Amino acid sequence: MPFARAREARYRATKKGREAHNRSTRNYNKKRRAHPGGRMEMKHEKIAAVWGKHLVSWFVSQPPHCKICGPEILYNKYAQRKKKSGPNEKELAIDHDHRWTKEDFKNNPKLKPRGLLCHKHNRGLGHFNDSIEEIERALEYLREKEKSNS
Repeated sequence: MPFARAREARYRATKKGREAHNRSTRNYNKKRRAHPGGRMEMKHEKIAAVWGKHLVSWFVSQPPHCKICGPEILYNKYAQRKKKSGPNEKELAIDHDHRWTKEDFKNNPKLKPRGLLCHKHNRGLGHFNDSIEEIERALEYLREKEKSNS
């Protein structure tokens, strides 16, 4: 057995071996993404890798709706991706206070994200840099425009 593992390691170190390994990994992940259980496993693995293992249970316990949209609109926490890259509009994102990095969440199990947001609201808050003052100025601007149009 040790001989076979050593031979496999030597083969994988070659260009042809890396290509074969990458091809088999892509096929394996494609099959996993094809059914909900595999998508759920992959999402949990990604959360554990990026945010820390303790946040997987937090993610599972969250209701499947955006904290801003409200419970009227339900989202799929394990949505199937239709594009090769980029966010999925039907997928919920983990929203966190940007004073803390993802490494801080990984290293401190007591830190929890703010909640789950839809793609639109998560991006919107990001554009306001989590600044309450900027959001209040935007609200004031919208109220002024609403009054002038009435």
